[in-house]
Amino acid sequence: MSTHDVSCARRLRASMLAEAGDPADPSPFLLEAIAAEIVRCCGHNALKANRLAYGWTFERAVTALHTMCREQELGARGLTVRSWLEWEAGDHPSADYQDLLCRLFRTDPVSLGFRRTYRTCLAGTAPDPAGDEEPPPETGWVVNRVAQESVTHAAAAEISDVGATLLESFGADVTRLARAYLHDAPGPLFTELVRVRRETCEILARRLRPAQQAELLPIAGQACGLLANACLDLGLAGSTYIRLGRPQQAITCAGTAIRLYEDGPLVERAYGNEAFARVDLVNGYLLGGELEAACQSAASIFELPSSQRIDGLSQRLHGVGGLLRSPRYQRAPRALEFIERIDEFPSDSGCSFRPHR
Repeated sequence: MSTHDVSCARRLRASMLAEAGDPADPSPFLLEAIAAEIVRCCGHNALKANRLAYGWTFERAVTALHTMCREQELGARGLTVRSWLEWEAGDHPSADYQDLLCRLFRTDPVSLGFRRTYRTCLAGTAPDPAGDEEPPPETGWVVNRVAQESVTHAAAAEISDVGATLLESFGADVTRLARAYLHDAPGPLFTELVRVRRETCEILARRLRPAQQAELLPIAGQACGLLANACLDLGLAGSTYIRLGRPQQAITCAGTAIRLYEDGPLVERAYGNEAFARVDLVNGYLLGGELEAACQSAASIFELPSSQRIDGLSQRLHGVGGLLRSPRYQRAPRALEFIERIDEFPSDSGCSFRPHR
């Protein structure tokens, strides 16, 4: 019997597809893993779980079966939505329809709940008979997810103590996520970071030995730090519009962010984030062809004292240098002066950037 409504399965499907990189055409391996997770988490039967894994309504599933029969010349069928509803309610389809459903979902009778297996398989699904085929790209992702479940079970089993293996797994998770954050989108990683932080905090709430607590606290702190950075990136709108090549929207959003920083209490102004917003403003002006406005906006960045010239800000400024070296600006003396100030920025003593009047 189902323990969750359909919306739970839809959220689970969206989350797992996002974790796998949102493939345009998910492989049967991935869809089968999603279906197995829907069965485990939501309590839906196997046929319904497979339909939901594909993201189909009843009508869409029936249409897909008729289309398959027509395209593969399998003969016309009289399947209706009502019949499908009865199957998901517990009625078993005929042998002919069981075969068609296996073709439709590119799986086997065991995975659809029509047969039973007594073999132990990954994620509760039937083994792939073509053992010599190259595994699909999502294989590593599914294995990683199963490994996470094993860690969760290990954590639950260690009620009174925490083993070294569990601590190592948390540390490995944080290291992996920190490296992935350098090149992956922050959205899918956010979910994993929330899990690591939650599980480490749950372990910290237990009675631990001082050495274990000392090892786990930095891991929790690192997870919180990565989450904070992800929150910042998921909120940074000016940067998004710059990447989309929409300078006017970037200028508007970056300007709003700067005004909010300026209007707030001085003790609450994060100079680094404010400077990043100003870099977004500079980029917006450069993309829009407004070199002089970009130079004016950069003045406060170059006025930062050397102690506040963080590495991330220096990296972003060098990105500005890339725009200044584009054909649009490569012959402009003002752009050349701007590039020199950027090159000097990491070691500069904090002299102001004097815009022309």
